[in-house]
Amino acid sequence: MSLIRAVTVLNQGSSGTEVFTWYQNYAAAGWTDGIGSAATPVNLAQTGRSAQNATNTNNVVMLAFGSVIDAVASPKVVEYDIKIAQRQYGVQSLAWLPIGDLFYAKLGGFVIIPPNGTFNFRVNIGAAGQDALQLFGLAFTTGNYLAFET
Repeated sequence: MSLIRAVTVLNQGSSGTEVFTWYQNYAAAGWTDGIGSAATPVNLAQTGRSAQNATNTNNVVMLAFGSVIDAVASPKVVEYDIKIAQRQYGVQSLAWLPIGDLFYAKLGGFVIIPPNGTFNFRVNIGAAGQDALQLFGLAFTTGNYLAFET
């Protein structure tokens, strides 16, 4: 197991530009896609990058998290909602606590995304700008998958 990393949830299969960082730029305040989207949710059956031999081949990655962290001086996310598989959960607000150079917020409950599960994490942005919202929890995976994603 390891901490959840951007490469695990932000890279879907082998196409597109590789993403190794949590930083995103939000053009405007309001509801938007944070991690995954309704049209293309994060699919744990297709994580990693095949160009780096890190493609997940089904039943390898499971996520468990109950909080988020942010690495910017003023976190932009004020609310979130999450959809796991076909189940949509209600809107929850975030109360950010400063911890050194990071900000921490506890989610409304503990989230488990099973192997081959799908999810998307929509966010309500309070102000436009750069943000670095990160899922703070564990990725349970095989050792070779973790080694390839390093």
